[in-house]
Amino acid sequence: MANIKQNSKNKKGLVIDTLVVRKLNRNILDVGQWRLALKAADNDRRQRLYELYEDILLDPVLSNGIGKRINAITNADLVFMKDEQINIEMDDLIDSPIMEEILTEIMNSKFWGKTVLELDFVDGLQAYNIPRQHIRPEKGIITINPGDEQGIPYQGDDFFLEAGKDKDFGLLLKAAPYAIFKRGGFSDWAQFCELFGIPMKVGKYSAQDEESKKALQEAFDESGGTSWMTAPKEVEIEIKESSTRGDGNLFNNFRKACNEEMLIAILGQTMTTTDGSSRAQSQVHKEGEEDINKSDRRFVQRILNTELLPRLEKRGFPVTGGWFSFPDAAETISKKDQIEIFDSFTNKLGLNIDEDFLYDFFGIPKPKSGQTKKQNPGVDPNPGPDNKRKKKEEKKKLSEKLSEVEISFWTKLREGLRSFFVLAPSVGASAEKRLDLPTNSNLSDLSVFDSEALAKRISSGSVYFDPELFHFTSSYLIKALHAGFTEKNFAVGIEYGYTPDAYKTALEMNLFHFSAAKDLAEVQKLNEAFRASTGWSDFLSKAREISTVFNETWLRAEYDTAYLTAESSATYFRLLAQQEIFPYWQYITMDDDKVRPEHAKLHGLILPASDPRWKKIWPPNGWRCRCRVKPLMKHEVKNIDIDKERARVDEFFKTAEWKKAEAQGWGVNRALTGEVFTANQMYIRKFPTKAASYLKKLTAEKWGLQTVPKLKEAAAGNMPLFTESAESVWKNESKNNILPLKIYDGRTLELDKKSFAAHTTKKDNRINLWVALRANLLSPDEIWLNDYSSTRFDNFNLIKYYRDKVIVANYKIEKKRLVLKTWYEMQTTHKVNMKPDLKKEIWDKRRRGLLIKKPGS
Repeated sequence: MANIKQNSKNKKGLVIDTLVVRKLNRNILDVGQWRLALKAADNDRRQRLYELYEDILLDPVLSNGIGKRINAITNADLVFMKDEQINIEMDDLIDSPIMEEILTEIMNSKFWGKTVLELDFVDGLQAYNIPRQHIRPEKGIITINPGDEQGIPYQGDDFFLEAGKDKDFGLLLKAAPYAIFKRGGFSDWAQFCELFGIPMKVGKYSAQDEESKKALQEAFDESGGTSWMTAPKEVEIEIKESSTRGDGNLFNNFRKACNEEMLIAILGQTMTTTDGSSRAQSQVHKEGEEDINKSDRRFVQRILNTELLPRLEKRGFPVTGGWFSFPDAAETISKKDQIEIFDSFTNKLGLNIDEDFLYDFFGIPKPKSGQTKKQNPGVDPNPGPDNKRKKKEEKKKLSEKLSEVEISFWTKLREGLRSFFVLAPSVGASAEKRLDLPTNSNLSDLSVFDSEALAKRISSGSVYFDPELFHFTSSYLIKALHAGFTEKNFAVGIEYGYTPDAYKTALEMNLFHFSAAKDLAEVQKLNEAFRASTGWSDFLSKAREISTVFNETWLRAEYDTAYLTAESSATYFRLLAQQEIFPYWQYITMDDDKVRPEHAKLHGLILPASDPRWKKIWPPNGWRCRCRVKPLMKHEVKNIDIDKERARVDEFFKTAEWKKAEAQGWGVNRALTGEVFTANQMYIRKFPTKAASYLKKLTAEKWGLQTVPKLKEAAAGNMPLFTESAESVWKNESKNNILPLKIYDGRTLELDKKSFAAHTTKKDNRINLWVALRANLLSPDEIWLNDYSSTRFDNFNLIKYYRDKVIVANYKIEKKRLVLKTWYEMQTTHKVNMKPDLKKEIWDKRRRGLLIKKPGS
């Protein structure tokens, strides 16, 4: 018996804990048993049918076919949507074993018929599959003993989840007779092998010599269990074989036929599971399988949204206004549409496509040498006027359809090719000046990363994120960013709206996200290497190779990108503020042999500063791109055809170099996006939505920090209290209805009058924390980047410890300003008669995510 869990529905425990589960009745199977079980099921007594199902699932072909359909669901991306966007609040549940169990059992209703799950909400969500022998679908009850006439109603009960139709016996009903025939056929085949697998021995003796006859028979008796016969030499013996082949192929063909029929019943086809006869036929079968998988996804999605979702909402899960969704896989386009696309490439774009490639792609046999190509049937080689007009109209319709198909095909192809992890940067041309990683000689606070220590941490247990690796990467990239800014020239245009402090913070936050995504990718790669290694020395060798690629080769390109982005962004905002003086901008390269050929085509390009093309071509335009923009006055731009200049850019957009750069996340003005690395360069493309599910688990304990009580004990003194009034603070420190507050990095937060008043009213007066707040902002003990007040990791939480109290401040970028959102005293005491649990205290909600400053640093 399982442990009984109490809930509000059943004070004695779960229904599943009250069922009397009996052993399966393993009868010898034949088709008659199947017929009897079906007749009983027609009368709402299904236990015999379910026992038969359990038995036939011992067949590996049948069980693997079912597993293939179920895996297509459990392995598919399931997301929770709100406001037409992916919402990460339900990621923990979606990625849990419980959800995988729910998805599996919903799919099992396709094969078994009715499925009923019992839900338990005492501790999150638990789900228990009710044994089907105890379900009476036509009565809508769960029986304590299989076959009982009375039981517990489940229909309309929020603690039960149903899937499947009441009178459906599932696809196993169709597959059962073939599984039974196959098992019987194997028995006959085994007997055949026993009888005919070993050749018969024939011994001949002289009819006049009885002694030789006896000796021959004795010799055969002693030779073992093989078949034999003796006969006089004078007798002619002829052994005739059966009309069927004597090698057992009859049985093998019967076995294959049964397998095929079972797979057709479960998968709708056979060629994606067993060998097919041709590539073209296999592709057709694959398309049919995807249709079934798509239908399964929609079936499961409907159950989740119509049955599970309302139950979750009633129990307080954050699902209101949202829904579960399987993002459709890339659609399979027909051969006709594929041919139209290739026709577009050759006729519209003038591309030459190798003939052998086309024959191979479409699975068409290539004509032998000397054979002529057949004229398409129905095509008039000398079309008249009517045929020409008809052909012209058809060509126009084809062109319109082709345009739509091209967009759909290539969009979905690009989406389908994007993996969870992105390609790391390739090494481009060297920079004008050496933009190298800092070394011990010039940055004593940073050191070369210890790959062996990381390898030991990976081998010591299940690791998905390494704090030391994160600090190593983020420290280098932040240094590069700061080096690239030229403070005296950095001025953010009023039109764009960012304050310089908020803009720099946005770029830094982007680098923290990037470093975390890279950390997750590298650690996953190391875990894969560890599992594939034969021993420690083998793993250490692989780990060093991986570390060299991630932490030297790629990090150099990333360091240079951070530096160049900061430098280029500062230039952009400076020139944006000087448009009246410099109304034209000129694109220039370093004009040397290291410049990319495609970038060289833009050298000397002149466009108005207001031209929207600058939103795409503003450098950098690739890894380690060294291109620059030079401002020009009006009188410096003479005899320049701006239309031709624009055409140059438009031609550049058609080049393979540009398309490659766009695919790698370039083709944007990073000064306007407020980021160094785009989502397509984040190693994990779905960061922070996907990576957030991992980062939420990064508590203070995972970062190796002490508990809050211990940090309080080590603090210098008690929290200072502010004794003046809130009115005096606002009067003396505010400017233009904003109260500016300096923080640890020299930047300034803004606190508006409404928010200040909300924190200093009589009902919630925190003015007494004012001195401690200012101290926390200027010198915090810890700084965390997490999802404190949003679904994204864009909140900065500052924590300062005193002996008696702990103060927390939270700020974020809001409306392109750095805004102080709140400050408060952290609850660090326990309720009366409540046993403390230092791992699950309230402060863990604040001390979670990315630690960007730790105590003592």
